[in-house]
Amino acid sequence: MLTVHTDIIGDTAVLDCEGRLVGWDAAVTLHNAVRSHGDSRTVVLDLSELFEIDDIGLRALSTVKSWALENGIQLKLFNPKSAVRNRLQHNAPLESALASYTEIVHLAQTDGPHAGDLCDIGHAKSA
Repeated sequence: MLTVHTDIIGDTAVLDCEGRLVGWDAAVTLHNAVRSHGDSRTVVLDLSELFEIDDIGLRALSTVKSWALENGIQLKLFNPKSAVRNRLQHNAPLESALASYTEIVHLAQTDGPHAGDLCDIGHAKSA
């Protein structure tokens, strides 16, 4: 089961993905969560609490990445666990969406007056 919690920070939607991105129900949950932020400049998928992803989940990520690109939205995948990162690294289009902590901090510096809050993403989790 996939659960998605959303925080809006400036022009950025941060979606905390928890659980498993496995099967069609999880894919639809992700798809709906990302598409509901079509007015955001950037969507960050925080994958630090995502424990498993299957081929359908990879396809869902590819689909939302394409949708974001078509709509002028930057999609970033942040802080995946090693098992999820391994799956992403074997998928070139998704690998290019992986964001480092440094990139997230850069987004924070360029994303409006409340964007400094982006620096807290992953920082508290990795401490």
